[in-house]
Amino acid sequence: MITQNLVELIESGQAQYKNWIIGATGSSRIPVPKNSYIVITDFTYHHFIDRDVLTDPIIISQILTNAIHNLSFTSYGQKYIYGIRTVFDIIFNDGIQLIMPKVPSTHYDTYQVHKTDVHVDIWRIPNFNLWSPSFSKLDDKTTEAAGPTGYGTQNNGPNQNVTRKVDLTGFQTDFLPYGENQGLPLNQGWREQFYGDIDNNTALFQIDKNKLDCLYTFPLMNVGYVLINKSIKKTDR
Repeated sequence: MITQNLVELIESGQAQYKNWIIGATGSSRIPVPKNSYIVITDFTYHHFIDRDVLTDPIIISQILTNAIHNLSFTSYGQKYIYGIRTVFDIIFNDGIQLIMPKVPSTHYDTYQVHKTDVHVDIWRIPNFNLWSPSFSKLDDKTTEAAGPTGYGTQNNGPNQNVTRKVDLTGFQTDFLPYGENQGLPLNQGWREQFYGDIDNNTALFQIDKNKLDCLYTFPLMNVGYVLINKSIKKTDR
């Protein structure tokens, strides 16, 4: 969102409000001129249907498998990650099945400060068929009480039903909801937030240009930001 300090910079001629359109691909860049920096104030994420062009006819289960995406804005020293889930509608038109986003877009207000070029990436959450959760009692150092029934498994008592770890991509990445190494064996690259890595299993699919609804099968975002004409320390560009 545009805060009062940004409004004052714009009105005094020290900054300009700009926008950047991102689309067609899962990886792109917002340039930041030298001797300046930007503040991303908002962005509109247009939901899309990420489907495998090799699968024909369209299989609903495949569409649902690819319904959750990660979005990141990364510059030198800064990284903002989002998890976004898309809901679909099935539409039949003259005997043709179309898959369309139920909610066309979602708007986010932000205040992201970037002093170098911003790399924007969108990728899929790893296939949940590969997830391998670990349930157990939380270590005392988390200072968290045992979770109620339903937070892990119902086969054990209340002190055994908390999800402590999830292997996301076939034992390549661990997600720890409580952010602590609680004596569990961890894979390299473990993290405290729910996001996966960008690899062959999570990269966006190619656009299927033969489908009538192909214009809804790739990313589209409008990013608003304020370009501030002031020098900020940049140790790497």
